[in-house]
Amino acid sequence: MRIPRAVWAIWENLANGGVVSEGLSWYLRRISITLQDAWVAVPPRRHDIAAAFLPRAIPPFPGLIMKNFGCSFSRPAPSSSIVWVAVLFCGFAGLSFTQQATAETPSIPRLRLALAVEQCTQAMGRTDEGQAWCEELHLPALSQAFRAGKMLDRESIVWIMRRVEESSTPDSPREVVALRRALRSWLQSTGEDLEDVEEARQEEQLPEAESTSSGEQPDNDVPDPPSPPESESNDSTNVEVTDELARRALAARDQIKPVSPEELRRARSLLGQSTRRLGSYLDRQGQNGQAWKDYFLWSDLQAQLGENQPDLRTLFRVWQRFVGREAGLENPKVFETAKRLRQFINLADASAISDYQSQVSRELENLAQGLQRLAEQPSAAASEMVGERLGWLSGTGSFDQLVRAVRKRYARPNFFAQISEDLLKAGVQEDVQRREPVHDVILGTRISGTGTTRGDLSLDLVPHDAAAHVDLVLKGSTRTSTVGRNGPAVIYSSGTTNFDARKRLVVDDEGVSSRPARTAATTRSHTQGVGSTRRGVIGRIVERQASKRVAQNRGRADRIAADHAETRISRRMDRESQDRLQDANESFHERFRDPLVRRHEFPEFLRFRTTDRHVHIQSTQANSRQLGAWSPPPRMSGNPSAAVRIHQSWANNLANALLAGETLTEEEVREEVREMKGEFPDVLQSDPDEVPWQILFASDDPLHFTFADDQVKVTLRGREFGTGENVVRSMDISASYRLEISDGKLTATRIGDLEVVPARFARGGSQRIRTAELAQITKLQNRFQKVFKPEFVVDTMTLPGRWEAAGPLRFSQTLVEDGWLLMAWQR
Repeated sequence: MRIPRAVWAIWENLANGGVVSEGLSWYLRRISITLQDAWVAVPPRRHDIAAAFLPRAIPPFPGLIMKNFGCSFSRPAPSSSIVWVAVLFCGFAGLSFTQQATAETPSIPRLRLALAVEQCTQAMGRTDEGQAWCEELHLPALSQAFRAGKMLDRESIVWIMRRVEESSTPDSPREVVALRRALRSWLQSTGEDLEDVEEARQEEQLPEAESTSSGEQPDNDVPDPPSPPESESNDSTNVEVTDELARRALAARDQIKPVSPEELRRARSLLGQSTRRLGSYLDRQGQNGQAWKDYFLWSDLQAQLGENQPDLRTLFRVWQRFVGREAGLENPKVFETAKRLRQFINLADASAISDYQSQVSRELENLAQGLQRLAEQPSAAASEMVGERLGWLSGTGSFDQLVRAVRKRYARPNFFAQISEDLLKAGVQEDVQRREPVHDVILGTRISGTGTTRGDLSLDLVPHDAAAHVDLVLKGSTRTSTVGRNGPAVIYSSGTTNFDARKRLVVDDEGVSSRPARTAATTRSHTQGVGSTRRGVIGRIVERQASKRVAQNRGRADRIAADHAETRISRRMDRESQDRLQDANESFHERFRDPLVRRHEFPEFLRFRTTDRHVHIQSTQANSRQLGAWSPPPRMSGNPSAAVRIHQSWANNLANALLAGETLTEEEVREEVREMKGEFPDVLQSDPDEVPWQILFASDDPLHFTFADDQVKVTLRGREFGTGENVVRSMDISASYRLEISDGKLTATRIGDLEVVPARFARGGSQRIRTAELAQITKLQNRFQKVFKPEFVVDTMTLPGRWEAAGPLRFSQTLVEDGWLLMAWQR
């Protein structure tokens, strides 16, 4: 497994008082948190497949593909990305996208659970003991409830999850582990606070709890058809609704209509069209295309499209193949098919719910309550509540206008960055000095000689609202010393060509493109002498005639020379910039855009624009179940060289996509660090008497940021810390810092002690710390004290690469308020 290269930078810089100033790639190898067989049928010889499949998908970047397939493998290769980040003191500078799709509508966790129940029942039913275990947990009956399209009862699912937790061990079959994760995923998708299963299980074992534990056992029969979560809806109608959007949400209850057969037919038709286009494309790829069809479970997909009542679990298994980490899934035909397939699954799943109207009504009431809270007092909790409901409703396709209206108000851009023209120039400015031969033909005269070019390379920003327009500008002059030959005449000349060459670069959400270079040049030449290859009288006649013609045609010849110089300089500028532009595009696609597109997590809104003094970047990082900023960004003071304004929703949404369910180990970090720096930082080094560390991040909200009241709070939520017998489970580690700037230095002072508490505290569970947990909390506090130091000071920030010439950047402003973090630097 490959792990984040930026991990060492985060922790090392925290310990040493630094801030990550350079984007670092995170290479994460995904450990599946859902179905264990989701990636079994990996196409053979994937590097050959990609070589044939992808270059046509992305014609401008043929070199990008083979970099990702330099070796053969039996599981999907890790992909990496650089996502521009400036998240508080720990300096998130680069993150890789490898997480399973988080933009799931509630049908996806439901299908995930249905599939996990069926596979666990089949696997465990091979033995009498396993079959008895399944019967005890009512798994066969639960599977029948799924097939009948019945709703799920939360209390019954919680009871089943408790029993699964009780019987789970490190050696449990993978189907049991997948079932446990699917149960938790479904409970989280309901939007309710997840009951702490570990606490409930341990408390049931206490003597005073024994008398009540039996009372929690459900009846031997299958529970009544489950109902959707009601905790939020119980009091939603009691809340006075005054907000316009909240009223619209309640009014939408009168518009609820079951999914019609016509809607299903249309969704099936659109999916069929997409699959036919993709199938034709793959057929043209020969053997490699067939391997991709095998990977996509093509025969299963075609079989289900021909069924009147397709098996949604099979379709969901197919959909998982279309949304992953594999290079190539960003192909437009693949992306479109995945989108159409998910739409069909959502509609088919909704049409199978028996009490669909009552469930949608409750979700609209919950949405109205959340919108009212957001209108009265915006908060992260209210935003998350509204986002969950929007994700559910968007999957039905019946409330698009309401969903768009809510997202228009509350899914505002949550990331702003600006870079000054002066700072950009510092990384581009270059003195150009070049001496090269000159060969040309002007008015029939063959010219040869040498030319010396001196110039300055810089850039100009061109105002544009839809993209960043940047002109690379090369200004200078070329002095030539040449000899021209036309018949017997020989002309010795010198000349000066002044030129202004410009190449337009355009940066948008698709990457970097360019326009042909344009050059304006003027030439002035001087005749140093005229000779002849003939001797005697004839030679003197040739010289006199040549001198006349040179004088008569000088202006015309200079114009032609200038035209030729313009063409020559423009072509050279295009040729020399081609490699750099291709590298920039490959980096943008390979490390940022394509991995996010594959997982359907590319920012909802990403815009570059330029003024005459700045490049501006705005982004909304939020999937269908998330919102953006609920308030406008704070104003900046002065005219900083660089600045970022980050809303906590951007940091949290991105972290959830990148880290949820991921596992990091000390060995993996050590390997990556050695590749980059050759030494392992002390801050990441385990003590001699300690076992190597390992962190399994929580499957939801693994890294949570809060920006408020002049404080930055970060909470690391781990499901497991450590390995083997030394595992510490379900702990949240939090630290709050106050940021201050003095004399260009940033000082982050921790407020209070490092806080380590059981994860159930955040979910409203018991706030009592058990005796067995005290030692675990102390252990984590000691380990993470090295990361979250009481205080650290950052003097300056130095930019990487060519921009190092800009010199150190000093902090000029910081502000933390209303969910926003502002950081500004000055040269």
